[in-house]
Amino acid sequence: MFKLFIGTALLYLPLAVPCGMLCFIVTRWSLRRKNRIMRRILNTGILFSFMISAAGIVYGILRFSGILVFAKDNTVSYNWFDASYRDEGFKYIYSCGVLFLSLVIAGLSQRSSQSNKSMFET
Repeated sequence: MFKLFIGTALLYLPLAVPCGMLCFIVTRWSLRRKNRIMRRILNTGILFSFMISAAGIVYGILRFSGILVFAKDNTVSYNWFDASYRDEGFKYIYSCGVLFLSLVIAGLSQRSSQSNKSMFET
């Protein structure tokens, strides 16, 4: 199971890295805006994206573990590697996890750069 997980993760890596970098750049750009109204609107969008990605991770975990199974899913017990709910769950975990991680890293880097700036100004 772990080999399947790593193999699929490496398969989606060329798509996940540019998407994560783009999300990081957009988030960092929006956190640096000086206009108060624009910053509030962009921060609301970031918070909404953060909540959607967290919900996607939870949904992916529920699908991957087999807790949430639909009627059309292939649930035969001996068909471990071709179970459609596991594949779909992994895709949600991976894509939403990349988005979630890039939002968190951008927020933390912005916070640390602001604290360093205030430290050097005094």
